[in-house]
Amino acid sequence: MCWCVSSAAGQEQGAPSSDRRVITAEWKEILRTTVNHVLKIVSSEGMPQRSIGLMEQRGRVLQHGDIATLAAWLTYEDRAGSVSYTGYVRYRFSDGATIFGSFAGKGQAPGVQQGTISLMEGTGQFEGIQGTLAFTAASLSPVMLEGRYTMDVVGEYSLPFR
Repeated sequence: MCWCVSSAAGQEQGAPSSDRRVITAEWKEILRTTVNHVLKIVSSEGMPQRSIGLMEQRGRVLQHGDIATLAAWLTYEDRAGSVSYTGYVRYRFSDGATIFGSFAGKGQAPGVQQGTISLMEGTGQFEGIQGTLAFTAASLSPVMLEGRYTMDVVGEYSLPFR
């Protein structure tokens, strides 16, 4: 199973030689919010509404069919519809391999959000993974609390040659 668009031997930036192969990745994620704990922040009257929260999302990774499931856990701050967040994501593949990463993003809720995913560790075919991916997320529901999103993810990651 290849979680990629193309694969080529490559060098890490700044390294004189590489024992890693570089993979260009592009896929779509479909997510839904499964848990959302919201704390509303009360400030002065007339000030924009603010809240902070803890959220769990579950979904699927699609690339010419269903290739993985995902779970994400994040904290967020919402300032009158302008949202920023950080969290962790785990991708699980049908062969049992996993990828774990951290992410951060910002944008409008509901609306378009953008951010990055840093791939931190993997198991099975993804053991030794390194990379940073960019994402653009769009809300599929008019209310943030319903939490249905689609994400387009692109970037490069590398794996050690075996």
